[in-house]
Amino acid sequence: MMKRILIIDDDPNLVASLKEHFELEDFLAEGTSDPRQAMEKIGSFAPELVILDIYFGRNEHALGIDLLRDIRERWGREELPVFMITGQGDSTDLLKSMDNGANDFISKPFAARDLVERVTRTLDLEQPTGTNAECAWQERIVGKSKAMFDLAMEAWQAAHHREDVLILGETGTGKDLVARLYHRQSQWCTKLLQAIYCTNFPTDTLFESALFGHRKGSFTGATEDRIGQIQAADKGIALLNEIGEISQQQQAKLLNLLENKTIRPLGATQDIALDVVLLMATNCDLKSMVAQKEFRPDLYHRLGKCKIIEIPPLRDHLEDIPDLVAHFVAEINQTAEPRVSQVHADVLRFFQDLYWEGNIRQLRNCIQEGARCCRGGRLLLQDVQGHVARHHIRLLGWKGDASADSFDMDYKTFKQERLRKLERDYFEYHLLKNQKSRTRTAKAVGFQRRQQLNQIFKRLGIKSKQSE
Repeated sequence: MMKRILIIDDDPNLVASLKEHFELEDFLAEGTSDPRQAMEKIGSFAPELVILDIYFGRNEHALGIDLLRDIRERWGREELPVFMITGQGDSTDLLKSMDNGANDFISKPFAARDLVERVTRTLDLEQPTGTNAECAWQERIVGKSKAMFDLAMEAWQAAHHREDVLILGETGTGKDLVARLYHRQSQWCTKLLQAIYCTNFPTDTLFESALFGHRKGSFTGATEDRIGQIQAADKGIALLNEIGEISQQQQAKLLNLLENKTIRPLGATQDIALDVVLLMATNCDLKSMVAQKEFRPDLYHRLGKCKIIEIPPLRDHLEDIPDLVAHFVAEINQTAEPRVSQVHADVLRFFQDLYWEGNIRQLRNCIQEGARCCRGGRLLLQDVQGHVARHHIRLLGWKGDASADSFDMDYKTFKQERLRKLERDYFEYHLLKNQKSRTRTAKAVGFQRRQQLNQIFKRLGIKSKQSE
């Protein structure tokens, strides 16, 4: 029997084009560009899947979200799947769509063939993916940038396709958060996510025992049988964090688990087959580790078959900093007194000029410390500068002198050289921070006259335009 698809979009040309593509693939397709007719059309046509535009015309209100809510009041997520489409690619739209029970989310432009394949795959799935209430995202990817939208999309789609995932990202980017997002949208969202930190096991024996379990008497101290954390995740999801830190022997065990989805507890004589999805995370450069013979090439290539989600560093989506600051301030206000009621605009501008090597975690720590220092509920620049200075968070484009010194000199010469470099770095920092304006730089460092600054710049060999 032909599958029935209903397309609801404000662009009649897109409706006609998609209708034609679906009919060529033996679907029965109907469409409308009038949201007021949508519910009536659903009732009369009885589609098995709806493709729904979030925005209609130039109306900034997401009418599609309202319509999605109406659909969910009458039909369940499995009873009537809904694909949301948008031309804006906003992560907020994605989260709202998922929270209201959307089954998939497509950002324009997209290939019609890809959409047909995704619809076909959804309608052919035999396993239900859980109710919207069970799968509501209790964790949030904060930010409206394209980078965060793409990240949310990748995690959501991987969860719906039950893919093993390798999560890559620098320290502090939120690898655990992506794993929890995957878990929330998977069919196993009501089962505990088994989070395993690979650095917690000092020996290979403890690693194998913790992950795969052991039989009584298999090693000293094994007084009873024990089920490992991987087996406890059977029919669910296991997160293996920091896989770049495990030994070569442990890597071999992980390779077997990935390849065969079987484990053998210590002391056992037979393998145990599992139905488990593996999420693996690391901040290591695995390719470089392979070249240095610190990581097994066969495991590296096997990981390449997994879905790979790369989390961008904060410096690649600085436009999300205002949203992140608001999020962390709201989080702090739930537990701390006195509360932060306002963040000065200078703070946000300053944060967007910083490199943030520790990424979002470092930003959060900075805000927490600043909140403890602020007075009157207003977070000012002076409240966060101390943290930035103590943790050497540098400005974007300002590198200072990070090279090692030559110690083959007498102390007096060494001290003079180091003080000169420190002084130069200090003034270059403030010059860059003040958009290379010598007048503003002089004021920022406490000089009454710009001439004082010019003399120091001449002595230190700092060259810049004499801009106001």
